[in-house]
Parts: sequence; C-alpha cells; structure tokens
Amino acid sequence: MESSSSPMPDAAEWGADSLMTWVARMRDAFVARDHEAALVAAQRVLALDSASEEARVIAAKCRGTVEEVLVAVLGGPNATYEIAAKGVLARALESDRRTGILAVMIRSDFSLAEILEACGELRLEALRVMDELVRNGTVALRR
Repeated sequence: MESSSSPMPDAAEWGADSLMTWVARMRDAFVARDHEAALVAAQRVLALDSASEEARVIAAKCRGTVEEVLVAVLGGPNATYEIAAKGVLARALESDRRTGILAVMIRSDFSLAEILEACGELRLEALRVMDELVRNGTVALRR
C-alpha cells in the first residue's frame, strides 16, 4: 500500500459505474491489500448504498490500516515536528485552513497522537496533510 495522499475522486471521475462494479473493485482491492483503493471503492459503494455492511466494514478496516501506515511513516504517535520552510507554510496557510490548524498544533509542540486526537473524525485527512507537509519539506520531524 502506498502512503501518499490519495484523496477521494470526485463524481466525474467515478463515472456511471454500477454498484456491483464498485463492490467488485472494493473486494478485489481489499484482497490485493491495496487499502487506499479499497477505501475509495468502499466509500463509493456507501455513497450508492448506505446500508452496505460489507462496505462499512471494509472502509473501517482500510481506514485503520492507512492511518497506521501514515503514523509509522510520520515517525510514530510520539513524534513532534517543527516548521522547516516558513515561506512555503505562509503561502499554504493563505490557501488552506486545515494546514493552518495543523501549523498551530505543530508550533505548540503537539505530538502526532495529540494532533490526531484533536482532529477526531478527520484523522485520516490530517495524516494525509501532515504527510504532504513532511514530503514537501514544509514540516520536519523534530530530532
């Protein structure tokens, strides 16, 4: 499974595929351990059939796995960060409120676990933003 940011495709990218097509994609991706793809497909299945218990279970398992991988990539739950590229961060803050909220937490020496606790239901999104900030050099793991 790749740990890079994989946001949900918009409806135009999904096209007019049937529910059964998405169920098959979800199952195939899950069996192949492609948790990002299985999560996206499960979310699409749930958008088409909100009562699908199979999609709900697969989405939860995949979300947990993706979160675990990103936490490990980002240095573990006790990792703390520092702002490495202040100019880049300033530009990001102007265009993205989520990045700004994370920046405040980083400056306040929050650990990754504390950041994720504060993010609640948006844990996965916060992890993806943190991963992107670390990858582009805006934020660095504090040594």
